[in-house]
Formats: sequence, C-alpha cells, structure tokens
Amino acid sequence: MAEGVLNIREAVGSDAPVLLSFLQQMALETDLILWEESDFPDDLERFGQILEESYHSLASLCLLAYVDDQLCGVLHLRGKQGRRLNHIADVFIVLAPAFRGYGIGSLMMQETLDWVTTMDLLRRIELTVQVRNKAAVALYQKFGFEIEGIQKRGVQDADGVLLDLYSMALLIGSDV
Repeated sequence: MAEGVLNIREAVGSDAPVLLSFLQQMALETDLILWEESDFPDDLERFGQILEESYHSLASLCLLAYVDDQLCGVLHLRGKQGRRLNHIADVFIVLAPAFRGYGIGSLMMQETLDWVTTMDLLRRIELTVQVRNKAAVALYQKFGFEIEGIQKRGVQDADGVLLDLYSMALLIGSDV
C-alpha cells in the first residue's frame, strides 16, 4: 500500500453505488468472504435506503475506510430485530487485499466496539469466519471474540472444496 491519508467514516445512503461496487469487487477478488457477487441487491435505491436506515439505527453501524479517495474496507454491524434478539448484532469486515496488514481492520473494529460501548444496547456480537482465514480469526480474537463452534463444511470455495467455518462471538457487559 502506498502512503496515504486514512479516513474512517459512517456510511450513508448516498454511499450505495461505491459500496455496492466495492463489495461486488471483493466477492470476485477473494474467496475468504462468505458471499458472492450475486448476493447483493440489484436495486441500488433500496440498498441506499438500507444504508440510511443503518445510519439512523441505534443498533447498527456501517463504517467505510478510505485511503485518500479509495474505498479500501467496510465493517458492518447489524443489530437483530425482535424483542428476544435485539441485544445481538452480526458483524463482518472486509478489506481490499492490497490494504490488509496495515492495522485498518483493527482501527475499524476498535471504533465499532467504542460505539457499541457508548450506545450500551448490545450484549453479544456474532460472526462467522472461515477457519483458514487466520488473519481474520486473529483480529477477532485480539478484540475478545471467542470461538463458540465449528460449522463443518460450512461453505465451499470456487473449486467446490468444502471448508469449515468458525462461529465466534463477543459478549459485552453483564448478563443482566
């Protein structure tokens, strides 16, 4: 990565085109993520609405990392709906391959966990990650996520090889 200015900010509805393009590109460039290019909404307007709803939500957060003017990473925390699950959120993070290993993921995760602490609504953050994605597993463990289980043959790569997944979670605050 060439030197540049890092800016991490919250996504808004107008970010939909660049974010959708980035996520589609990442689905093509790496097989470490669990979704494919076809998993994204075709309706750009609806995608923008989803981002705007996340921006105004008390239990969801979407962070975009830019180096200069280039989007290089996304962290999305999405709170679950319903009275019985509204204390739980799912999280995923994806960084462009050229920007991995520079601490951007750690900065995004720290900012997210600071936000979660400030909001004081969530008590559990969940994620699923490929067992072979050692860097991501190490990042999550660095922030206190624990492996709760293994999903044997939970995903397959482009060649049809079946891969295991970790189910990981971070518990926040007390049980009460």
